[in-house]
Amino acid sequence: MHFSKRFKRAWMKSNQRMHDMLLARPRTRYLQRWPDPALERTLPAEIPAAAMRAKPTARTLELAKPKTTFPSMPPKEVPTIVEPWVLKYEPTQRIMELARPARKGKRSKEFKAKTSRTKRKQYSQERLLTLAKRKPSHHPPAIKKKPAKPLNELLPRIKILSELPRRYQSPDLPKIPVVRKLRLDPKSFEPSERTKNLAQPREYNEFKLDEDYDPYLINPAALTYVATDNIKKLAEPRHKEEKRIKK
Repeated sequence: MHFSKRFKRAWMKSNQRMHDMLLARPRTRYLQRWPDPALERTLPAEIPAAAMRAKPTARTLELAKPKTTFPSMPPKEVPTIVEPWVLKYEPTQRIMELARPARKGKRSKEFKAKTSRTKRKQYSQERLLTLAKRKPSHHPPAIKKKPAKPLNELLPRIKILSELPRRYQSPDLPKIPVVRKLRLDPKSFEPSERTKNLAQPREYNEFKLDEDYDPYLINPAALTYVATDNIKKLAEPRHKEEKRIKK
């Protein structure tokens, strides 16, 4: 839904006013007594007689026992099982490089061969030439359409397609009748019963026609009707004020 700026501004102000009213109220937990009198109990707490006569179940006695450890009992040894294919595995060069421990501190300075000025100048010129080349466009290349074949090459194929298929050329199959145009004589033509039925005019429904309807009849209630003040006021014509012409 789309609301106007005036409605949004009034809505924000009402929310801000409600938020300020809630912040101005004191918090209820600061006004209550502490501790809560509903939670206060006399000490020592009285034990009911039914609790003294209760008999615990076996499950309750088992859960009431403290947890104990047995340091004298050695832990159960689990044999390590190594798969036979693991012993035959040969690591790659990349895995061997990653398995080496990382060196801490500064790396050792390796000797780098110095290049001459002519080689550096030649490399910079080659680099500039590669960068100066035109970059390929991001748009996909246009699809090249094959040129249309001449009609002389297409005629043999058209002739083959125009022939009747072999499955219809067997002598056992009935011949396809040729439909010819029939000349209809309007004098000898006889329409069907459906056409005659549709050609007949429609009959008007007797219930829709009211033969006793008089368009000049006046309703007797209209003769005794008294117009209200509002209707009289609305029925008065409006007078247009004449515009003052500036001289």
